[in-house]
Amino acid sequence: MGIRYRVLRATTGALLLFVGCSSESTNTGSGGAGGSGGTPAACSPLCDAIDSVKCPGESKLACLAQCTGTTQDCPALTEEFSTCVQQHKAEMTCDTDGDAVFKGCESLWKQILPCAICLAKPDDTTAQACLKAKCCGQLKAAYSRTDALDYLACLDQCGPSDTCAANCDTSFPEAAAKFAEIPACGSASGCGDG
Repeated sequence: MGIRYRVLRATTGALLLFVGCSSESTNTGSGGAGGSGGTPAACSPLCDAIDSVKCPGESKLACLAQCTGTTQDCPALTEEFSTCVQQHKAEMTCDTDGDAVFKGCESLWKQILPCAICLAKPDDTTAQACLKAKCCGQLKAAYSRTDALDYLACLDQCGPSDTCAANCDTSFPEAAAKFAEIPACGSASGCGDG
C-alpha cells in the first residue's frame, strides 16, 4: 500500500485545502466575494470562524489564501459555504489530526471541493505542489465524485493497512478507480510520493 496510501493520504489531508477543516472525517473550508485589501468579503468571517476553534492544524493565513483562490473560481458557492460555516461555528471542534470539524455544511463542501483542489497552499510539499500543477485534471475528476469524501473517510480509518484499503476500494470502486489515477499521474509526472 505504501506509496499509494501516502499519495492518497496527501490528498485527504494536505490537498483538502483551506486548513483541513472537516465535517466528521470530511474536510471543509472557503470564502466569498469582494472585501478590503484584496481579501474577498466572505473570507475573513469564514477564516475567523475556523480560527476561533483554535485547532492546532489550522492556519488563518492559509485559509485566507485558499478562500481567495476559490472565490475566483466559484464565487457564489464560496459565499454560500462561508455563510454556512459561520452559522455552524458553534458545532466546530478539533479532530485528532488537529483540524477543525463541524457538521452542517457537508453538501456545500462536496460541491466546492473540486473548485479548490488544485489551489496551492503555503505549506504544500514539493510533491503536493507538483500533483496540483501537473495532475489537476485527475484531482478534479476524483474530487467531483459524489462518493469521493466517503471513500477518503474510509481510507482515513485504515492507516497503512492494505486489507482495510482493499475493503474501501471494494466498497467504493468508481471512486477508487478515479483516485488511483492521481498517484499514477504523479509518478508519470515525476512528482514523487510525499
